[in-house]
Amino acid sequence: MSEWLEDGLALLLGIAGCLIVEHRFRRRWPALAEAAGVRPGMTALLILLAVVAIDLGEDAIAGTSSGVDRELLLRLHALVPDAFVPYFSLATMTASWYALVPGTVVLTLLMFARRRRSEAVLLAATATAAALSVYLMKSVVDRQRPALWPTEYDWGSSFPSGHTLVATAIAVCLVFCLGRIAPRAQPGVLAIALAWAGLVGLSRLVLGVHWPTDVAAAWCVGAVIALLACGTLRVFELRAAVQRTLRANN
Repeated sequence: MSEWLEDGLALLLGIAGCLIVEHRFRRRWPALAEAAGVRPGMTALLILLAVVAIDLGEDAIAGTSSGVDRELLLRLHALVPDAFVPYFSLATMTASWYALVPGTVVLTLLMFARRRRSEAVLLAATATAAALSVYLMKSVVDRQRPALWPTEYDWGSSFPSGHTLVATAIAVCLVFCLGRIAPRAQPGVLAIALAWAGLVGLSRLVLGVHWPTDVAAAWCVGAVIALLACGTLRVFELRAAVQRTLRANN
């Protein structure tokens, strides 16, 4: 418990420091912060998600979360009626490679067709980065999948949930992209994206093919990948805008 308290205190201090720096940056250079897309609490959110993901990964490697994972999964299994399982299987299918790959390709091409090249490249890059991160993390963390009740076979390491991670990354990226293309639709897109990513993660638990910490870490990592990708795009756009201004002044 003392270790948890120390980690929690260190995390809170780190987040507080980031919030202070971010606040001072926004007050001193408000136009620059707005152009770069710096939003209140964004840095702290990124750090929080990253730290939680790392902590869950350490627990998965050490096996310290197995008892809690097992208890949560068994309770969820007892709560969900068997009649609902096919619907959760359908939710999982929406985040399978044979759904995400063509879906991402179609959306990317549509953005190119509408001359939204930055958003198209961003979506493709985010999806690719998410898929690569799943492969790398599964290679590093060789965790056994749950075997608490009969389930359909899923290959590979249990940590993290690949379906959940990639779906979350794409969902967050789409919220950013569509918010730039159609700002009025962003609240609705945000609600749908969060619901989809949440349902995909829940479906992996209901189907019994992942531990809860696998899914929680996937949500965090997927969001971090997308937020970093979106932030990188804003930085490149800001740099290009500054260069255009300098050339115009010269």
